[in-house]
Amino acid sequence: LPCPAPVKVMSFNVRVDVSSDKHQWCHRKTVICKILDDQSPDLIGLQEPEHHQLTDILNGCKGYDFVGIGRNGGSSGEYSPILYKKSRLELVDSGTFWLSNTPERPSQDWNSACLRVSTWARFMDKVTGDPNATFVIFNTHLDHISGHARYEGFRMIQSRMKQYQGLPILLTGDFNVNPSDQLITDVVQPGLLSACNVAHQKKNVHAGTFTGWNPHDNNDTIDYIFVNNMIDTLEFEVITAYDRSPTLASDHRPITAVVWLRYE
Repeated sequence: LPCPAPVKVMSFNVRVDVSSDKHQWCHRKTVICKILDDQSPDLIGLQEPEHHQLTDILNGCKGYDFVGIGRNGGSSGEYSPILYKKSRLELVDSGTFWLSNTPERPSQDWNSACLRVSTWARFMDKVTGDPNATFVIFNTHLDHISGHARYEGFRMIQSRMKQYQGLPILLTGDFNVNPSDQLITDVVQPGLLSACNVAHQKKNVHAGTFTGWNPHDNNDTIDYIFVNNMIDTLEFEVITAYDRSPTLASDHRPITAVVWLRYE
């Protein structure tokens, strides 16, 4: 059964709060909240916010709750949190694991430059009124230095997905590689579909997602929304509408997908 209404998903690396950045968090948070209010996604995978940034976003955008913890443990360090619209989705279960050989505690392996995590959540879609109408989303930020860490980190997420076979599964994240990288073409895509590739309608897909504070038409694409075969992607968009804002929201653009979830 398809869900009665599509779900809008966003992935957005909001850039950790760095005091030397030209665009300061005290101004950026307003732009980020405007984007979230305008776009009104049901689900958001964020990358890089620290606890105070996450708090600012949740205070500035009413109606959302979140799951996730900081990568240093507890509320310390960058999160890869999942935000969800409370009016639409009911949290069933969630967790965070480290992309390492000891995933249950803060740790790093495979020459990873930093601690890396994945946060996941299982939701019931309130629109269906059916407690069995559940789906799963994983969110992550793969390492920017070590290709080995990106590979092993994704494989760990992939192995966790296996316990949810038969359910719609989403994966959002900053993968730190472009779409032609072997990680995407040979490892991720045999089992998952890039929403950008399979969407019926696509907008601004050539704009790229990582601007490095300099938005132009062919920035690198390193941010993704992936879906499994229980999901149909209606629309995919790289959000460029805020490129000319005096304060840029982030050094990444947000991306969105509007999807149908098929519940068995």
